[in-house]
Amino acid sequence: MEASRTSTSSQFQTNLTNWNRETAHLSVGNFNNHYFEEIVKMREEAVPFIYEELKKGPTLLVHALDEIYPNTVKYDGYVPLTTICNVWLNILSKKYDTQMEESFTSDPFAELDTSWGGNRDANDIANELHVMRSDTRIIETW
Repeated sequence: MEASRTSTSSQFQTNLTNWNRETAHLSVGNFNNHYFEEIVKMREEAVPFIYEELKKGPTLLVHALDEIYPNTVKYDGYVPLTTICNVWLNILSKKYDTQMEESFTSDPFAELDTSWGGNRDANDIANELHVMRSDTRIIETW
């Protein structure tokens, strides 16, 4: 099992490195790239690695999650990258931060869709997250 994770990690890192190298100079069209498509094709296997990248800071890689889990977060107009990343970080942290104690379900968002009301607007979710964090005295500036 560990060898498989190492192989998957290596595959993800190779695709991420090559995607960044080929698209770093582009202002648009970063997603029309073979290596980005390979990350998306990895589906759920890529998600833990994407989550780790998101924890490092905002990244366009977050849009791979939109491809892997379509219609989970709805974007209505311009939404800053930092907001999008924070929304996905919150969603994924609910799964991966508790997953260490539980086994992974076949649908990692089944439980979250109910609690988030499904297909919510990213701005609404971000606003609610800020309120929830303020209510628990964990205040984060967006």
